[in-house]
Amino acid sequence: TTTTTTATATTTATTSTATTTSDSLTKRFDVTFLKQLVGHASYVWSVDIHPTLNLLASGSYDNTVRVYAIDEDYTLVKTLPFSNSVLAVSFHRRLNLLAVGWLNGSSSQGTVDIFDIDNNYELVQTLTDHPTSVNYAAFHTTLPLLATASYNGSLSRGIVNVYNVSLDNPLLVTLNDHKAIVRSVAFHPSHHLLASGAADGITHVYNISDFSLVKTLGDLDSSSGGSVAFHPTLNLLGTESTNNSVNVYNIDKDFELVRAISDHTNFIQAICFHPTLSLLVSGSRDATVNVYDVNRNYQLVTTLTNHTNGVRSIVFHPTLNLLASGGGDHTVNIYHVVQTDDATATTATATTATTTTTTTTTTAAATTTTTT
Repeated sequence: TTTTTTATATTTATTSTATTTSDSLTKRFDVTFLKQLVGHASYVWSVDIHPTLNLLASGSYDNTVRVYAIDEDYTLVKTLPFSNSVLAVSFHRRLNLLAVGWLNGSSSQGTVDIFDIDNNYELVQTLTDHPTSVNYAAFHTTLPLLATASYNGSLSRGIVNVYNVSLDNPLLVTLNDHKAIVRSVAFHPSHHLLASGAADGITHVYNISDFSLVKTLGDLDSSSGGSVAFHPTLNLLGTESTNNSVNVYNIDKDFELVRAISDHTNFIQAICFHPTLSLLVSGSRDATVNVYDVNRNYQLVTTLTNHTNGVRSIVFHPTLNLLASGGGDHTVNIYHVVQTDDATATTATATTATTTTTTTTTTAAATTTTTT
């Protein structure tokens, strides 16, 4: 009799393969420090850039406006003296005008002087409709409109004056819906909108066709900087809000809040969007400038720490990709913004281990023979 017994041996082999998953996006922009302008003797309260004449203006508590050529050396081309502090400067890009808001010491009233750049900065208009200091001034990009921010102490109201500078009697309207000092104003270049931000954290948005109030945004906050800014193509409105944060609203969705950013440690005094790129910049009393990539979920690109006192004003050059900031340290800092890749930038990846188990079965036959 022969008996055959079969034994089966099983071998298990385990192999590991690597797969990758998207973890974070590479930064699409680099911001590098270029130059510091040190001519002022007190706080630089306002800066603006003329994009076609390539000029930079800075207004200071030292009672002067300094105008620089945007060249290799940032040559000083003009100094405009005033009898008291300058808080606001604004260029009109098409009319080649420079508006300067300053506190008239003789009357304790805010005054706006308008200068013709093409005629060696000849004074062509003086606006004296402000009971107190002019805290901010902003020209419309294309229309001959100028908005100014101030305060009426007798009414306990913040006021916004809107002028048509092409008229002999330029004052169009005084808006007094704010209950606190108005710190900032901004026109949208194509949507016929004007935004104003006050020191109590409230932002009003007006239709400039009839100056009707169309939206009120924000929460009351006594420490607010009141900064406002529009992005001209993405149709966003940025405002300074409570808790040292920036709120971003979608204009096309009835000013829906789309993002709140809270990276600063003190209240924000300046907000600016790049005219064409997806960049948002905020300047704070904490002496820093934060740069965010809007299209990357408001990714923090960098924090600039070149100022030693609060940042009062920031502005982009739309074609040379320059960023200028003015601060309480009496300086203007210039930065270069470089887009490192296009909108389909590569992503940084994190490697995760995936374990694949393979089972192999081997059968071996052993025969035992028994003879009787």
